[in-house]
Amino acid sequence: LWLQRISDGGIRALCEGCRQLEAIDLDGCAKLTDASIAALTEKCDELRELSARALDGITDRALEHVVEHRHTLQKLDVRDCAQITADGVQHLHNTYRSLQIESSFEDQLWPAYAGPRAWLV
Repeated sequence: LWLQRISDGGIRALCEGCRQLEAIDLDGCAKLTDASIAALTEKCDELRELSARALDGITDRALEHVVEHRHTLQKLDVRDCAQITADGVQHLHNTYRSLQIESSFEDQLWPAYAGPRAWLV
C-alpha cells in the first residue's frame, strides 16, 4: 500500500478500521502531522513498529503521544524529521528504555557508538 499522499484524516480512518495494526511505514508522507501519530498511538492497540522518516509535519509532540499512549511500541524511526529534537528523542528514550529509536541524533545522544545508534535498548 503506497501511502505518500495520505492525510491525517486518512490515517484516522485507517486507525478506526485497523485497530489491530502492528506495523506501518509512513516514510515521506508529507501531509502528515502530529495528529497522525496521535491517532496511531491512541487507536492501534497492537502497534509494534512505526516508521515516520522525513515527516516535516511531526514535532516532539508526536513523541509525547508515544510516551502517553504506546507502551507496546518496540521500534520507532523518526530520522530526518526536521522538527524532532534531540531533547525529545532523549526524553522518549529515558521513558521507554526498551524502545528501539532510530533518529538523526545518535551521534549527539550516544557519542560512544559509531554509526547509527538506531536500536539502543
